[in-house]
Amino acid sequence: MKDPVGIRQAFNCIRSLPETTETEDGENTDALALLDSVSLVECDFKSGVFSMHPLQHDWAKFRLTCSQAKWARWSAGVALAHSIEWHRLNDLRRHLLPHIDAFFSSSSNDEPNVAYLTADQSRVAAKFALVYQDNGRYTTAQLILQESLDGLQNSLGEHDPETLRSLNNVAVILEKKREHSQAAEIPLRAWEGRKSMLGEAHKDTLESLGNYALSLHGLGQFADAERLQRQCLEAREQTLGSDSAASIDSVAHLALTLLVRSVNEEAIELLTRALGWRSENLGLNHPDTIQTRANLALGLRDSGKVEEAAKLGRDSLNMLRQVLGDTHQDTLVGMIDLATTLQRLGYGTQAEKLITEARASLTQCSGPTNLNTLDNLATLASIHTRQNRYKDAEVLYRQVLSGYEKKLNKNHIYVLRIKINLGGVLRRLEQWDEAENLYQSALAGFLANHQPGHSDVIHCKLNLATLLRYKDRYDKAKSLYEDIEESLQVSRLGDEHKALWSYGFAFCLKGLGQYAEAAKKARQAVEFFAKAHGPHSSAVMDSLGSLANLLYLQKKYDEARLIFKQALDGYSSLDESPTLASTVCRQQFEAMCCEMEKLDNSSWPRKAEATEGGGIRIST
Repeated sequence: MKDPVGIRQAFNCIRSLPETTETEDGENTDALALLDSVSLVECDFKSGVFSMHPLQHDWAKFRLTCSQAKWARWSAGVALAHSIEWHRLNDLRRHLLPHIDAFFSSSSNDEPNVAYLTADQSRVAAKFALVYQDNGRYTTAQLILQESLDGLQNSLGEHDPETLRSLNNVAVILEKKREHSQAAEIPLRAWEGRKSMLGEAHKDTLESLGNYALSLHGLGQFADAERLQRQCLEAREQTLGSDSAASIDSVAHLALTLLVRSVNEEAIELLTRALGWRSENLGLNHPDTIQTRANLALGLRDSGKVEEAAKLGRDSLNMLRQVLGDTHQDTLVGMIDLATTLQRLGYGTQAEKLITEARASLTQCSGPTNLNTLDNLATLASIHTRQNRYKDAEVLYRQVLSGYEKKLNKNHIYVLRIKINLGGVLRRLEQWDEAENLYQSALAGFLANHQPGHSDVIHCKLNLATLLRYKDRYDKAKSLYEDIEESLQVSRLGDEHKALWSYGFAFCLKGLGQYAEAAKKARQAVEFFAKAHGPHSSAVMDSLGSLANLLYLQKKYDEARLIFKQALDGYSSLDESPTLASTVCRQQFEAMCCEMEKLDNSSWPRKAEATEGGGIRIST
């Protein structure tokens, strides 16, 4: 794409932007009919589509004089501008990209340079930017849109509705690029400007309010984002109707914030509503419909329906590939989301393959420091952690943490969560002091913004309690687990956090020698993980292995053997390399078998064999 000077030169051919008239439409139809009659074009007058062979097009283009070529570029620019709608109620805009590219590539450098675009040129530029935005070419879209905004400000003033619309569209682009620090200030200006000029209840004002709320979401200010999103949704439903496209946009945006805040049930309800409307009104293959389906998969995953989420996520990713292409940002983000889901199910090989594919494209398209690129590295680090590749994971997590801290504020949720993840890796590498410092820093950040029962506060405390266990500070760890239990009883968190709590508490009680109480907690962990991740997930197998070991320590050999076998069979069915937990489970089972051979307990194997197929019945 050209630089700003080249962009202004490209639009110099737009002398004015006339409204289309019936006479002009009739003349165009007559001209097409004439060309169709001599087979120079193919016309479908019912659909309004015509096509010309590229060779014929080039032949006609090269026969134009210089003045005719300038007039043709003006006509083409005006025609394209009239065909681009401001609101994407269909997917036509995205398919105009080759024509917009041709418009720019056909411009010459001998056009006079001007300081600003005219108002009409700015209007055309603003519409062309939408096409690049729909195709994921956000840097190009931002470059063109900034020229449009400068031109409108110069021609119409800062407070003109058209200027404010371009300002609002710049905010949308920045949000797409996840440039959150800039993306918060600009939509606030657009919202306040529109509110002053158009009134609080005007649809354009509400559009800017919704975009400002999205920017707060990006900055990690989720409570404020939710409040404004609910305000925007209520106003849109009152003024535009609950079945309007704008209201559905608000529904979808609110759902994303609720997902981050672990309000999964309401989020799934809202996403289901949005998906139904968009499927019926936009079509199944519209990018917004596909994205809503992908977000619903995230909601199902976080509410424990991981297998259902994986199926929906695969379908969504396949559709994103078909409709937007393999390198579109939405497709690449879909790869990251699906990889995270597959990892939870224990499909580490498939997850790593997706992450590797997405990483190359994100680095090339968005740059190594873009937040989407960093998200990708964080997911890859998580996979390495699961594969016991802790040094590799440490390198990636440190890179991600450094990138997040440069892009986001120190108490942003992404920064604090990566501190927890890095702390977990350092804990396994026995770098306990640094790990504890990271946990304490993250906990202080979470408590500065959240109540003790918030999911991130509890998750951080769980990791800190685990570290205390590693350092043999079991009494302090037990006190922390009891504190977490009180918070869980009054919070609205789901089975995921209850599973992590009971699983960790079981290890703590084991360290204190309280095997019977520990086994009770391990049984709870099996049930909670089965509800959160599915009955065949690696987390369930880890909990079964822990329970079997606790039964073995209590000399309950028959039951322990069956549950060991249940866990090992489950590990074998997973598509991932042996993990630390699966390796320990097999070693403990073999140790128990050796002990029984030494005891020469001949009745034990026969009794166990007689109840083959037993183990824990896992409810889902």
